[in-house]
Amino acid sequence: MEWFIYMDDMVTSMFFKVYLIMTMICFIMSFLSDKPPVISSALLFIGPGGSGKTSIIHSIHRIFIKKNLSHFLVNLDPSNKFLPFVANLDIRDTINFEYIKNKFKLGPNAAILTALNLYITKINQLIEICNHINKTLKYFLCDTPGQLEIFLWSISGYIIINIFKIFFKICIIYVIDIKKCNSLRLLMVNLLIAATVAYRIKNRFLIIWNKNDYNEKDFYNYYSNSTKTMSYFNENRKDYLLEVYNIFMEIYYKNSLKIFICLYTSTMSGVGFGEFISFVEC
Repeated sequence: MEWFIYMDDMVTSMFFKVYLIMTMICFIMSFLSDKPPVISSALLFIGPGGSGKTSIIHSIHRIFIKKNLSHFLVNLDPSNKFLPFVANLDIRDTINFEYIKNKFKLGPNAAILTALNLYITKINQLIEICNHINKTLKYFLCDTPGQLEIFLWSISGYIIINIFKIFFKICIIYVIDIKKCNSLRLLMVNLLIAATVAYRIKNRFLIIWNKNDYNEKDFYNYYSNSTKTMSYFNENRKDYLLEVYNIFMEIYYKNSLKIFICLYTSTMSGVGFGEFISFVEC
């Protein structure tokens, strides 16, 4: 399985290999008119590092076991050192993250991107697995790295998502740490990234405000909040970007309900997962 050891030349010509991969994907999609009917639902969890994606998947995994719902667990994060569940398909079984980082003298972010690019070279095996899952299982849960550039501009994220679109009813779940959004700057950054990912992927999109342990959702509720509330919360902070915040939040509140569906969850208290399961099953 450790085929990556012989990848020196391929890494140096990565752009050429990516071009070949895109050509292969176009070929597959053009001859996929007789594909099997879509039965399974793919839930792809995206979000910054530390937002709680893996913990949410673990909670959903336990709920699915109690409900006797067949599902498939995938880990696409090569740098993850601990998983609270056993993944059916794990990138770490194929890619040695530490080897790539040390061999090519890469930082953590570059090593993760390189690992996913190498993983995509075995896209034919992933296609076979997806085709089998679509016929036998109901849900496909996919954990992803916290490096959002994978889905903002990297070709590997684009290929993975489009492969999932072929075989599954896909839903993108963007996870935000609600505790880190007390700062308007971080709140605006999270929402801008979520909007960018939503417009690039153009599919069913759900935002989960995670770590809502103290029922803080009233502060972020789109019906009850306004720009004045946000400004009052930060009135003691003289920030030169405050006017930009006001304009952005006013535009966001007017249009967010047309774009996003939002849920509030807590893996500690179990809040919000009943609503999540209802959303997934509808």
